[in-house]
Amino acid sequence: MTDDALLWRLAELHRGRRDGRRLLDVQNGAVDSGRPDIQVVVFAVRPDKAYGHAKGDPFGQTDYRF
Repeated sequence: MTDDALLWRLAELHRGRRDGRRLLDVQNGAVDSGRPDIQVVVFAVRPDKAYGHAKGDPFGQTDYRF
């Protein structure tokens, strides 16, 4: 992914998960970890099918198509 707006959203979410110690920066459609030995690559995955399973009584299952 190279969309700066979406990458900034992900960088902000990452900041909350890592208690602010490891900050990510976004520059020209790429994520910079601030360390030369770490390369950050972001992929978008769009599912076309998902499965759901229910536990308990009665048991059930279904599938979803997007």
